[in-house]
Amino acid sequence: KGNYIHLLFSYEENLAVPALIYYPAAIAPRVVTRVTTHADLGPTVLDLLKVKHSPAEFQGESLLRNENRDLVFAYGNEGTVTAYGKDGLKLQLLKLGTCRIFDLKADPLEITALPCTGRESMQAAAKLFGTLQMPHLINLQAVTR
Repeated sequence: KGNYIHLLFSYEENLAVPALIYYPAAIAPRVVTRVTTHADLGPTVLDLLKVKHSPAEFQGESLLRNENRDLVFAYGNEGTVTAYGKDGLKLQLLKLGTCRIFDLKADPLEITALPCTGRESMQAAAKLFGTLQMPHLINLQAVTR
């Protein structure tokens, strides 16, 4: 309710973006089910084109490799840091300092927020992401305004 513009809230309809890579000479059709992020596109395309690169140069991981990280992160324009776990949990640190979790497998519409207790390591990782990324995000927002 009230979500009428893409960058207003960090709900799934704003953050979850399908991607289609069509390159039949290199990959067979498939659905990637592991947790991914936009940052995975660069290394994936480089691998498809067989361009040598160091994975350490990217925040993302090539979807052609067998890596399977535990978390990916997103930053919302409203100041929300989101961590997605490979277990289907979505943890959000809101600008107000509160934390909430949604179980996207059981509650894909994000109706019932769960308490963050018992997920301290996920919460700490989201805080660290926000702390490390904030200077870059502030600079980006200043440039785009």
